Amino acid sequence: MPITDELLNEIRAALGSALPPSLSNASAASDLFEAYILTLVLRAAQAEGATITYLDASGTPAPAFIFRTSPGYIWSTTQPYTYALLTFSGMERLETHVGVRVAGKSGVLHEFDVCVIRQSEADTARQNHVHPRSSKVLIGVECKFYTTGLSLIAAKIIH
Repeated sequence: MPITDELLNEIRAALGSALPPSLSNASAASDLFEAYILTLVLRAAQAEGATITYLDASGTPAPAFIFRTSPGYIWSTTQPYTYALLTFSGMERLETHVGVRVAGKSGVLHEFDVCVIRQSEADTARQNHVHPRSSKVLIGVECKFYTTGLSLIAAKIIH
């Protein structure tokens, strides 16, 4: 079975049949890998007791999981991009996104392939069309999917 089929099967299993992913076997393997990493984060949250709700860019329940396949703004409504709302008992709600740009400490924009951010920060960013601050990101993931093996080259030290 090709790796793209394996990744897609894992994504479908994690999201369940009620929330079909927008990705398919024809999607780029790197996009499938990012979605797969998202599902690992979601499974970890569930294992810690989180309730997960899937919302689209307008904040309404999502009928499908629409993944970003390129970096975007958290407030963008050009597509009904989906994010996962994580609710833990007695704690601030969190959001899990794919492909969102975030402002670093210096103000320079960075993209997280997968990130978990405080809902209050995400709400402020959406309402004011500003980038979430990296200091409010609890988990930030950069994904790299290689189709060939990586070789490590030993450095030769010359004295």
